Amino acid sequence: MTLFVSGNGSLYTIDPVRGGIETFVGNPSNTAEDLDMRSDGRLWTYRSNAGGGATEGFVIELDPGNAGNLSSGGDNIAVPDASNPETIFSFHNQTNQVDALAWRRNNVNDYTDTLFFSVRTSSGGGGSKLYWARSNGDTTPANGTPFGNRGFITGVGLTAGAFTTGLQFIGGQLYGVNDDGQFYSLTTNGAANLIADFGATTGTGEIPEGFAGLADAPQNVENEAYAGLLFAITTTGRLVAFNPTGTAASPVAGTLQTIFDTDPDGSFGPLLADGIADTNILDTDFSIFGFGAPTGLAFSTLDVNLWHPTLNRGADLGHGVNATDITAGVSSGDNSRSLTPAPLPNTQTVDAGFASVETPEQRGTASFWFGLEEWNQSPILNNKYFQYDLNGSFENAQYGGTSTWQRDLTANATIGDNYNVPGGAYGSLQTNSFSLEGSRGTDKPTLYFNYFLDTQNASSKTTFMRDSARVLISADGGLTWNLVASNNQALSAPAMADGELPAFASASGQAANKGNQDVQQLFDSTGTWRQARVDLYEYVGQKNLMLRFDFSTSGVSADANAPDYIAADGDAFGDFFSREKGQNNLFEGFYVDDIIIGYAERGEMVTYPTNNISTNANYFNTPVDPDPMALTEQLSGPYQLEIRRGEEFAAPLLADQQPIVVSPGALIDTNDRMTSGQTIFTVDGPYIQDGDTITISNGLFSRTFEFDLNGGGVSGTNTPIVYTLNSTATQVAATLASVITTAATNPGTAGVVIAGVVGENYAPGSGNGNRVNVLGAVTVTGVPTTINETTNNAGALVDTSDTIATAHLTTLTSQTPGIYTATALISGALGVGLDVDFYQVDLNAGERLIVDIDDTSGDSFVRIFDATGVELVVADNGLAPNETATTTQIPTGAYIVFIAPSTQTYYIGVSGSTPTAATYAGPRTPNREYDATIAGSGTPGRTGNYTINLEVGRPNVTTIDDYSNDRYLGNSERRGDTNLHRQQGQVIIESNLIRNVSQYGIQVVPGARDATSNAPHPASPRNLAVLNGDNLVTGVFLANNVVARFRTGGILISGDTEPAAATLPPAAEPFVK
Repeated sequence: MTLFVSGNGSLYTIDPVRGGIETFVGNPSNTAEDLDMRSDGRLWTYRSNAGGGATEGFVIELDPGNAGNLSSGGDNIAVPDASNPETIFSFHNQTNQVDALAWRRNNVNDYTDTLFFSVRTSSGGGGSKLYWARSNGDTTPANGTPFGNRGFITGVGLTAGAFTTGLQFIGGQLYGVNDDGQFYSLTTNGAANLIADFGATTGTGEIPEGFAGLADAPQNVENEAYAGLLFAITTTGRLVAFNPTGTAASPVAGTLQTIFDTDPDGSFGPLLADGIADTNILDTDFSIFGFGAPTGLAFSTLDVNLWHPTLNRGADLGHGVNATDITAGVSSGDNSRSLTPAPLPNTQTVDAGFASVETPEQRGTASFWFGLEEWNQSPILNNKYFQYDLNGSFENAQYGGTSTWQRDLTANATIGDNYNVPGGAYGSLQTNSFSLEGSRGTDKPTLYFNYFLDTQNASSKTTFMRDSARVLISADGGLTWNLVASNNQALSAPAMADGELPAFASASGQAANKGNQDVQQLFDSTGTWRQARVDLYEYVGQKNLMLRFDFSTSGVSADANAPDYIAADGDAFGDFFSREKGQNNLFEGFYVDDIIIGYAERGEMVTYPTNNISTNANYFNTPVDPDPMALTEQLSGPYQLEIRRGEEFAAPLLADQQPIVVSPGALIDTNDRMTSGQTIFTVDGPYIQDGDTITISNGLFSRTFEFDLNGGGVSGTNTPIVYTLNSTATQVAATLASVITTAATNPGTAGVVIAGVVGENYAPGSGNGNRVNVLGAVTVTGVPTTINETTNNAGALVDTSDTIATAHLTTLTSQTPGIYTATALISGALGVGLDVDFYQVDLNAGERLIVDIDDTSGDSFVRIFDATGVELVVADNGLAPNETATTTQIPTGAYIVFIAPSTQTYYIGVSGSTPTAATYAGPRTPNREYDATIAGSGTPGRTGNYTINLEVGRPNVTTIDDYSNDRYLGNSERRGDTNLHRQQGQVIIESNLIRNVSQYGIQVVPGARDATSNAPHPASPRNLAVLNGDNLVTGVFLANNVVARFRTGGILISGDTEPAAATLPPAAEPFVK
């Protein structure tokens, strides 16, 4: 929040909450007596005519970036018109001293001919006169117009001869303050009504020095907390605020407001945002500017965070779901973003009252934008900003603002679709927390996001960075923030970390032992969307991580004056106190979209903005560490590339048709082996049955491993796997893997060695610590453990469970795991499609719940709630593993694999999805906004029958998973981790009798070329897995063959004989011995 103040012949910006100068903006050409910032962002001043002459003062528009004059006009007050009797009233003794100006807003950005002045006079005992001026400042009277002298500013209780030093309109009402500390309302004829007297002459004496200026309060900041207040400065540089009319919070008009943090302790005034009283009594009802003799003040019109969701640039390629795909009806690969996804909170159903449209923020073309958008009559229909509920109705403004505010401000030709606001801007976009707990560095956790960036493209390694776009991460709940991406292009010096970016770019943050090696560059002003990828190696194993996207015209992330300000990485290269933050801001700003945290160990999907690959896949030299002491990478030499078909994780619902979707049941862990094999999943000690066994066999020998509680002993020659009741699943897996691996070389009591077998376990503490991959040519069998699983078939249910308080009791708990099955009906009992069915389960933290809904005549929507009714997970139109779609539409029903975040009771709510037009004529959305504690509180959904299957339980310790038939992954064969088998050796044709042939007895020749591309097919020469540096023979060997009675020839050895072979792709030549 920027406050402009004039004084000492200069223009400054001031910290209005705590006091103190922030920036020196500049020196106007002449002393500015007063300031007024109009709602269109134009800053005006009124200065005295020091040289005398035919005018008392000049009205000047100032550049808020440098205090330069943009326009100027004289008031013509001292020019009488002898032919006009009104000029006798207009003319007054010249003092060449003006005090205040105020613009009155007539309509949307309409200030035509409604400018008012307060001018000192030496006649009639002194005091001030009120003047009405045209838009150019001219007050010359004319018949039938209100222009000119409106009369002395006077009224009951006003100190005689006091000068009105501040004027300000709120709506159509004019207010003023004078140099004797009085506050009053005014008519446009100068008649004053005293509201409060703080002066020393007749008032309370709280402001004995008197006032020097008056300004309207910020309208949007802190949820409109200050809207309707007026701020005034005193002649000694104190800032105060008061209410012009009584309110519920402050019933007496003219009450000084204690809203400043002059301690400073980070809290403002008597009440904090949560309504709790500020116990620090040092806060006062004023703050001090830091200099004396101010003459005017005005707040910047920017008082919101410019980050907001938008559909602007939705048609651009390179982010979200591209417009060309949307036209074809295609959604994102995981079906989470599409042209019309399921409506969510903040779904737009009415567009400023002009047209009906349904557009949730989840729409594939939406993104976040730091910038002020041009106001639009129908923003959703025209793919602009989203509207939000403000005081019970959707406000036609971007997030945080009001329609009037945005409409007026962007009516300024230099403001709109940019961040060119008075005084500059900064803002942060902060995510919810996410966790990398259980991850390892080899998982390569990576942050991806798409961005569009347009700024002045400044960079610095000192303090001259401006228009900074940065991405930061916090691992301590937001107390500190570490930089991971920046548009400051200045590289660090070799072997140092003295810039925001490292000395050289690298995909891995471990490429050099420098503190900023993981920081990635954000490319500025490219005119296209780009994808950033950031290595999160430094944050593996940590939870409660948060991301923050910052933009600041000063290059500093936040208010450096604030007592709670903690400098973020990169702030040292900007300057919050430089006036440059308010200059050169005619740029579009910063967009972000498609924020993904993923694991790159199995490869990555990198996006590019256009279909012209040739212009977006340019090759470049791999950056090299310029540190002379760094290890040198070998970047040239022979290598082998194998391209093979990988594992498929998504498929079309119908063959050869779109869309392609990923089933929720097909989500995998990146450490799963994508190949046919066997894995043993373990559980915590209490779930293991002492004496359970696992047998591994290579076809000739077998070895039996037995779980041994507390080392009490095993049967016969079994190999013990010792555990305790306190053992975690990860500890059990580590022991099991070690014992299995040892069996490859140690015969043990069984006297058997299973050569080549390995038990592969992930590091303890990882999220995959409960699995052991059994590697080798062996089979694994186990004796299943019973953990008292039950099957509960509830049959057909009666519809009585419309809230979590009346939920169906499934009896599924951690102590009684099992399967619950029931059939039910989404009915119209509470109103058309308002029915919801709830089911209760009790889970321990980390326990798994599988929800499988199959619709028979309806279309259900599923939500999972915690014990208090807070939504945790939603699902619609999902397939369970091994289920297939039977229609051309996305299947109805739902499938969720839910891991309990904490030990408590959970509720599954089943409601109707989007109703058909035939059953409901109103707005059609899924019934997903209902309150889980209030029956019938949602919106009409589809009715019909469904079957629900709930499963609670942990994988058994002896569950042997053969990935060729995996219930979770649902694929028949895995090939992603298996190299193609390569037969080594050579072809030998030996000791054959070949006779009576019409052509050649033996031919060693290439195969025919491809008919379309003329690509060759290899003959006997082959590429080997290892470079054949010794030039060993790899072709055909002919030995001791008898060829007789042939017509054309006995043996033909030939290369490619295609015509014009020199113009064809080269082919291998046979090598024969």
